[in-house]
Amino acid sequence: MRDAFFELVLYPTKASALVNELYVTAGRNRLYAVQGRASTNDLAAKVSRSLSSDAELSASYNHALAHGKWNHMMDQTHLGYTFWISRLSMSCQQSNKCKSGEGRHGIAIEGSAMPWLTTFHEPPSPDFDVFNRQSHFVDVFIGEGSVRVLCHDGCPMDFR
Repeated sequence: MRDAFFELVLYPTKASALVNELYVTAGRNRLYAVQGRASTNDLAAKVSRSLSSDAELSASYNHALAHGKWNHMMDQTHLGYTFWISRLSMSCQQSNKCKSGEGRHGIAIEGSAMPWLTTFHEPPSPDFDVFNRQSHFVDVFIGEGSVRVLCHDGCPMDFR
């Protein structure tokens, strides 16, 4: 009964969550590398941990389940494939890293991948109106040190 639960419920649920987390984290890692964020390395480490967790989960299916009865059952490529013919190895696009001290200050405005203040371009302005009460985000990120930001209503905020 426990093996059946693992095969039919627990493994598919955990594997799906892991793959989803892995792809989202890898995508965010690529975006943060383009933006020059210092947290790029933290996301690269998280991608590496997710890959290890996926390998451990597959190994438990292959070797621990029913005393190894299903050995190699979960060896099928399921990360990084783009065509139905199986490749010999799994991969997720390589994580990006930035060197220590290379993190930049910037502001990421919703709707734009490029940070503002580190590149010279006009930032997109999210549309607001009094009737729909939209919400948008502005992400302030800091390389090293601190930044002083002045809000539209004049209240200064310190970020460290």
